[in-house]
Amino acid sequence: MGQKVNYNQNKTNKLKIVGIVILSLLIVLVLLMVMKRGDKSQNNNVQNSQNISGFAYSTTKFESLEAILKSYDCKLISKQETNDLVKANVNFKYGLYTGEKSNENFFLNLCKIIVEFENYKNLELIDNNKDIDIEVICEGTKITQFIINGDTNYYLNNNSRLNRNKTYHVTDFTIQSKELQAMIDENWDEKSVEWGTRESIFNNYNIYFEEGIQYKVVSRNIYNLVFTNQYQGKVAGGLTTNAEPAQVESALGTPTFQQDNYIYGYVGENNYLFFDFMNHQISVYPVVSVTKSEEDNLKELIEKMNESADIKSFATELTELWIDYDEYNYKANFVDLKYSLKGVELSIYSDSLKNGIYIYQNYTGDRAIADLENVYIMETDAVFSAEYNRAMYEANKAYGASQLGYEASDAYYVELITNENYDIIKGRFISTDGTRPDVEINDSIDTYVWMSDTELIYSVKNKGIYYYNFDGLEKQVLIEGTEDYQIHSYENNILSYDNTATMIEK
Repeated sequence: MGQKVNYNQNKTNKLKIVGIVILSLLIVLVLLMVMKRGDKSQNNNVQNSQNISGFAYSTTKFESLEAILKSYDCKLISKQETNDLVKANVNFKYGLYTGEKSNENFFLNLCKIIVEFENYKNLELIDNNKDIDIEVICEGTKITQFIINGDTNYYLNNNSRLNRNKTYHVTDFTIQSKELQAMIDENWDEKSVEWGTRESIFNNYNIYFEEGIQYKVVSRNIYNLVFTNQYQGKVAGGLTTNAEPAQVESALGTPTFQQDNYIYGYVGENNYLFFDFMNHQISVYPVVSVTKSEEDNLKELIEKMNESADIKSFATELTELWIDYDEYNYKANFVDLKYSLKGVELSIYSDSLKNGIYIYQNYTGDRAIADLENVYIMETDAVFSAEYNRAMYEANKAYGASQLGYEASDAYYVELITNENYDIIKGRFISTDGTRPDVEINDSIDTYVWMSDTELIYSVKNKGIYYYNFDGLEKQVLIEGTEDYQIHSYENNILSYDNTATMIEK
């Protein structure tokens, strides 16, 4: 990092180029080597030492199938083996379910270890006493099918039946926040509320840092409204963002949703209310109902997809009819389309053993939709899942960015975001201690250097060099053109890039 300069804050935040010197040699090494960050593809290959569902194992410690089964408290009765099949009669420790609790992970983990030990031969395990017949089909070093009692989606189908009639409690709570009440009164239209001064936009959230409010818009309406610990006053239920779990439970009762003592969640008549104790935030989502017309559209498209097996057309047509999706990621080998507020998700991954359309507990339409092929009802609420992901990202974003290796200042960590071609499309600047608003710069940042803890000079290849001030959240063009603009250093008011040195001053 270059020299940190403390400028007089009374001066204007404009930079001047006062001189250019052509250098005879390239000055200093490039400050930033861009780390390419891509999507981690799912991979079902099992290596010699792995971690499945939190349990580390190594097949090299086993000498036989019997030893593997014994380690899982199971017993081998007999074994038959051909060139491409291992077939065994066993006594399993568990049945497929214990009450209504699924034992899917137990069986999947056990079978993964066995097929690796057996060099990815096809596998069949039979327990006649428990009426269990498990087939594992492999191609190369990958599991392609996991068949239980003749059903390739045994647990999805059975869990779907168990989840069909589940309900959850609606909690009555009062609202004290005028901003939240205005949202409810105006059907979550962001334009109906005076928020104050927006400092920045980060991760699709509008940040009103001083006011302690941030929100995300989906399809012209507010999808999620978050009150941070900067928010002054009570939000709902007479509670503030600094409320502790015992206070929340005393005021609102047993949580409808709970993740240890990290997140408590409640469903009211008009909105979800989540207490994020990790980040001292209160997060709110609207309660959304699926209309009869939307339900009919969804059913029609599912039936059409089941006939044609055309996932791409299904996703395209659904997003044209339902424009309020909060996540849509796709490549040649996967599609992930989420309507969290409506409780619908399309999840197709080429390497996944579980593909289909997931209907979550907050879906308000007819659950008989699960009678359609490839449709499954989930045990969880999609809004709670979305909030869990949001809260965990919020809790870990600073540490995660600090581990990426990009040059940071004392005020900001750096994360460079890439597209599917590994080209940088934006930079995220995350406050190191939470005392400043996080910021996104939507430029293809190639190289950069810190002038001070809150001042950045960065380049965009074949476009120019720019200055960004995080105190005023202002961007300024320093140089424009078609050069490479590789920044090497900034020392004593001299910016070195390509074969050029430029003096800049305020």
